[in-house]
Amino acid sequence: MLKYRNALFPGVPVVFCGVNNYHDTVVDGQKNITGVVEGVDVAATIETILKIQPATRQINVINDTTETGLAIKQSLLELSGRYAGQISFNFLEGLDIKEVQEEVQKLPDNSVVLLLPFNRDKSGNVISCQDYRFIADKSKVPIYGCWDCDLGNGIVGGMLSSGYTQGETAANMAGRILRGENADHIPIIKISPNRYMFDYNQMKRFNIE
Repeated sequence: MLKYRNALFPGVPVVFCGVNNYHDTVVDGQKNITGVVEGVDVAATIETILKIQPATRQINVINDTTETGLAIKQSLLELSGRYAGQISFNFLEGLDIKEVQEEVQKLPDNSVVLLLPFNRDKSGNVISCQDYRFIADKSKVPIYGCWDCDLGNGIVGGMLSSGYTQGETAANMAGRILRGENADHIPIIKISPNRYMFDYNQMKRFNIE
């Protein structure tokens, strides 16, 4: 869009959403552009885990080695120091989905699973949100997540990045522009509009109040 904007849409306002790893240099030199940044709040989900299950001593992290997966893992590693002596982090990575299923059956009772991006396994198989059910069905312990598309597919919940809320926020911005407001006067929303969301069926399954 930025590369071909002047040729394809000269003078047309732009509203973006769903952009990860945003920094201000992305829109340097651009006019008449605004939007809403997408991000995950891993720290809030961890705090939720410890509030709901204070006996947790280990968080088992499922993630892949895609660009997004590695970036979010780095964010988690930067957070982990604040929990030193309280909880440990065990990364279930570099595995096939069947191997992940085997691992989650062996986890200790005082642990949980944190599901980060797992869109491609070791063998290159593409994993969908619906496939997470095959992991959740085998898991001895609750699984928490960071995206609302995972809800209903086996996670208990957490502070979730919501595609719906992203779209709703961007649509409200577009509406303001259509009513005559200049896009440059509408600040880019840099804090992702995430929400606490939970699956009652999973809460019942693990006897969570």
